[in-house]
Amino acid sequence: MAQIDSGHGQCARQVPLAVPIAFDKSFDDTCAATGADIRELHRHIGFLTDLVARALELRAPSGMRARDIMPVAVVEVDTLDDARPLDGTQLMLALEPSGNACRWLYDATHFSAEAIATMHDRFAGLLAAALANPEGPVSQLPLLTAEERQRVLFDWNATAMPVADDRRLHDLIVEQARRTPDAIALVCHDEMLSYHALDAQSNRLARFLIERGVAPGILVGLFLERSLALVVALLAIHKAGGAYVPLDPAYPADRIAYMIEDARMPVVLCTGHVRDQLPAIDAIAIDLDAVAPQIAVQSDTSSPPRCAWRSCLCHLHVGLDRPAQGRDG
Repeated sequence: MAQIDSGHGQCARQVPLAVPIAFDKSFDDTCAATGADIRELHRHIGFLTDLVARALELRAPSGMRARDIMPVAVVEVDTLDDARPLDGTQLMLALEPSGNACRWLYDATHFSAEAIATMHDRFAGLLAAALANPEGPVSQLPLLTAEERQRVLFDWNATAMPVADDRRLHDLIVEQARRTPDAIALVCHDEMLSYHALDAQSNRLARFLIERGVAPGILVGLFLERSLALVVALLAIHKAGGAYVPLDPAYPADRIAYMIEDARMPVVLCTGHVRDQLPAIDAIAIDLDAVAPQIAVQSDTSSPPRCAWRSCLCHLHVGLDRPAQGRDG
């Protein structure tokens, strides 16, 4: 903002200054461009105070309240002691002509002393970094203080916890279900599952799969779209002792058929929504929607793990690593 004679209230005391930032440009280039804009502003300084009322494009965007716009003024003073807050501003930066010092004046009804101190420290850190490397791109200048950056990037992310090597994914889910049964474990669109529900549903499906021959060393195809059912089925296969093979319904049918044949999986899980997309295969296709009543009568309690995990993973790895010669997708 640049201060001008008020003209007995007919002219605005400040005029707006737009400062477009090209983040690939250097700090020196940005300062030079802003300086040119300010000099041009002084050449055409001033506008009538009723201009905003007459020009709709100058009003606050629809849905934005006037108090959402923070009036900020930047003025040049002979000495910092001459700085006085301007009417209508919530924050004013008073600069000495040399540009070597400035004073912050703020409206205490809008900002706390702590908020201003934080903004000041960020501003000082940004300027220090800019002066240290004025040719560097503006995008690399820090917006946080060193303390804030340490807290956000490192302190808040210091969440590492020791995990026993002998626990598998479904073991961890079971343990979490015991600790926080009502906590939300999965969210997909407008559907949610708690840890207790996830554990119970996967237990019922695991028992159903065991009755149909899923055991250690057995590969089970997952021909499911991304959904809560996909995660439930994945855990159920683990609990039954098998290993899952992901089969994306978006893949070409001949690629899906090749993957099932190549991995020699005897069972493929799907839902009624994608059942018609499954190609003709020798494996048993289980439509989870169709067998839902049979799954529902199974016990939902946890049972001892049956998984020969390392053996399952080895079979899965070898099966999927063979190239599909002459196949689409």
